[in-house]
Amino acid sequence: MSQATLNGTLTDDGGEACTCQFYYGTDPDMDVYTTVDAVGALTTGQQFFVAITGLDPDTIYYFQSVATNSAGTSYGDILSFATPGLIAILGTPNVSGIGRYNATLGCSLINDGGEACALGFIWGVDPNDGSPVDEDDLTASITVVSAGRSPLDFSFDNNSFQPDIIYYFAAFANNSNGTIYSQIISFQTDPALQTIITPPPHGPPIFPPPTNPIINFANIGLAVGGTAAAMTLLFPSDDDEKKKKKKKKDNNNQLTEGKK
Repeated sequence: MSQATLNGTLTDDGGEACTCQFYYGTDPDMDVYTTVDAVGALTTGQQFFVAITGLDPDTIYYFQSVATNSAGTSYGDILSFATPGLIAILGTPNVSGIGRYNATLGCSLINDGGEACALGFIWGVDPNDGSPVDEDDLTASITVVSAGRSPLDFSFDNNSFQPDIIYYFAAFANNSNGTIYSQIISFQTDPALQTIITPPPHGPPIFPPPTNPIINFANIGLAVGGTAAAMTLLFPSDDDEKKKKKKKKDNNNQLTEGKK
C-alpha cells in the first residue's frame, strides 16, 4: 500500500472563513470519490493539506480541492498523481537455532512486485533512546540473495552475536521501486558458560611415612699407589642396625658376667 499528501491553497475566501476538503479517487470525472477534511477554518492565502494512506500501488489517482462557507461551495481543478509500483511483500520473519554467539534468521518473499529483488537482513540492539526500535536502529546488514523471485524462502546463519543480549532484526527486499522492510522481531542469545572451580578438601596434607634409604655409590675411582681402585659405599639398612644393637648387647652381657 502507498500513501500521499494532498496540498491546496485557498486563493479567495469570499470575505468569510472557509472549511476545506479534498475529494479523491480513481474516477477521472470524480463521480465516485472519497472525502477528507482539512483542519480548521481557513482564510485567503492559507494553505491546507491532508495525508491519505491505503492507496494501491502503480495506480493513477485523481483529486480536487473544495472550499465551503455560508455563501456556498467552490471547487478547484481536478488534478492527478500516480502511486509507485509495488516493491515487494515479505512474510513474518523467524529465528531458530539460537545459541550464545549464533542464530539463524529467516523470512519469505511472498510477492516480488514483478521483478527480481535483493533480499537480506538488518539487525542491532535497542539504543535505549526512549522510542520504539525501528529500521534506523538496526545498523548491521547483509544481502543473502542478489536477485530473488517470489515465492522464495531465504535465511542467514549469523555467527556475530554476543551471549545474553536481546537483538532485533528484520528482513528487507529491494528492487527498482525501492526498499521495503518486514516486521521487526526480537530474540535473546543464550548466556555465557560459567566456570566453576572446586576448592580443595580441608585438612593438612597427608604424606607417606619416611623410609630408611639406601644410597649406592658405585665405581668411584681412587688413586692408591698409582692404581685405580673401585669402592662401593652402602648406607646401613635396618637389618644392619639391628645386628649392631644385638652384638653390643651381647658384649655388655659378657662384661657383666666377667665382673661377677
